[in-house]
Amino acid sequence: MKTVHLPDNEAAQRSALYGVLSRAFLREPDQAIIHYLKTDEVQESLRGLGFSFGDDFLKTDEEMLVRELALEYVRLFLAPPTHLPPYESFFVGGLKQPEETFEPALQGKAAEEVQTFYRDHGILFPEGSKLLPDHIGIELEALRLLCELESKSIASGHPDSVRHIRRTTGTFLMEHPKRWVPDFCDQILKRTETPYFRVVALLTKAFIDSELEDLIPCCEKKEEVIQ
Repeated sequence: MKTVHLPDNEAAQRSALYGVLSRAFLREPDQAIIHYLKTDEVQESLRGLGFSFGDDFLKTDEEMLVRELALEYVRLFLAPPTHLPPYESFFVGGLKQPEETFEPALQGKAAEEVQTFYRDHGILFPEGSKLLPDHIGIELEALRLLCELESKSIASGHPDSVRHIRRTTGTFLMEHPKRWVPDFCDQILKRTETPYFRVVALLTKAFIDSELEDLIPCCEKKEEVIQ
């Protein structure tokens, strides 16, 4: 995993966690992320949040874990007909689409709306990506980038910019992840056979809930910036 060095503030820590969760959904685990998740620092942080991968995860050879988790990733998210598509369009209709007319499908109005949000807020991703813009890994990466911008604004002493970014982050969370990520994570918990994806799902759901609680007020009124 590429290490991104950011100022040591809460926004930087949130950015780092979004980055880990985004990576967990974007592709199969590799040895680098397995090794990272086994570090004492990460394990201590997870225990502090009430999560644990369990002793088997920590004791199992990393190469073996990579093989096992790659198979589980494919089974969960890629292998039809029983896989769980990690896309917002599969779970919800567009913001202007009546719920009663919605039928699960990929590349629906939700994907268009997410793409518009990225474009309107200058969130750019590498060209040539095979993933649609409403993939959970892409949405989490967008949130990582927003938190990184917030962190840099805090470090450079621009409170107005911090408030604006927090409102943008809160708006995105309410209009998109809030609508489908909790349900998606619940579906993973029903289907997964590994502690790794169970912890990823639980942590993602808990973190999104926490972010919504903290950031929704930013969208409703002006907020004092906490350094």
